[in-house]
Amino acid sequence: MAAASIVDDAAVFEKSIGKDGKWIISLTKDITIDKDLVVDGDFKNGKKNSETGEELYQRKIALYTQDENKKVTGKFT
Repeated sequence: MAAASIVDDAAVFEKSIGKDGKWIISLTKDITIDKDLVVDGDFKNGKKNSETGEELYQRKIALYTQDENKKVTGKFT
């Protein structure tokens, strides 16, 4: 999997959710966007469906930060 897009700006967020973005977009502060957005692209997450064996696709928008122990250290909107 590719590294995360670390985002603190509305324009960067918009670009990050496009088909050329990363599989995970992680915010570092609150941002405001006053228009409809579309998450685009197909991103395999490296896992397979346990029943069918098909590769799984996933995009994640992390509205939080976390420490090395995966404890949430901040939440954003």
